[in-house]
Amino acid sequence: MDNGRDVSAVLSGRALKGILMQLGFLQRLRQSELWPRVGWILGTSARALAGTLTALDRIDDLERFLLELRPGEAFRAQRLCAWRSSAAAAGRALAATA
Repeated sequence: MDNGRDVSAVLSGRALKGILMQLGFLQRLRQSELWPRVGWILGTSARALAGTLTALDRIDDLERFLLELRPGEAFRAQRLCAWRSSAAAAGRALAATA
């Protein structure tokens, strides 16, 4: 079935910096002559959300959300020793179930 949608956009990682760069990319893509040909937007994690909002024509909502985001709302500081002990506990729990 040929519907003229022969372009894919693949969004890669890089955490918050990456999604901000991809926001600009997606905005330009939607303004370009390629947009009507885009049949797939692929990504994982936050990139999947960005692709979905773009496909739903809600890229302005994505931009507003990202620009209003504050570090305390997105990142929770965690001490390395706490992470190590929780990772060790998870490893013990996994071993116990095997």
